[in-house]
Amino acid sequence: SKDGGDTWENITAKLGLLWPAGFDLDPRNPTVMYLTANASPTAPSQGGLYKTTTDGTSWQQVFSLSKLPGEERAVPLRCWFVSVSPHKSDNVYLSTQDHGVYLSQDNGISWSRLEWVPCRSVTRVCFPPLDRTSVYVSTLGGGVWRGPAAPQKSEAD
Repeated sequence: SKDGGDTWENITAKLGLLWPAGFDLDPRNPTVMYLTANASPTAPSQGGLYKTTTDGTSWQQVFSLSKLPGEERAVPLRCWFVSVSPHKSDNVYLSTQDHGVYLSQDNGISWSRLEWVPCRSVTRVCFPPLDRTSVYVSTLGGGVWRGPAAPQKSEAD
């Protein structure tokens, strides 16, 4: 609501998503929002992550089944939560039901899986307030894990 709660607007209506899920805002830019969606039996291509830079006026799908390795594309893409790092808002974490957790370090342009997470069913990513180098990852049935916020760069990088 932009008027103290008197009226509300569905800013995702144009997307026509059957199963939208979690969302998060960029802490540096209030017009940037990320929204997760689950694939449905009648709309398998809807699974993924969507981004608006216009406060919901327009949206772009920034993560879809095509970003996954070939052998994993047979499993529908169900995305539960998105978490934007409060320490570095270029870092966006995407939690999926069957494919693990993915990290973008460039606001959703490119993605890589956090390989240190031992479970593929990831429900949430959270950030320790005083530790910019770690994240907590909760999993469905696999516990809560703490690990590096981003992959370590090798000396060749």
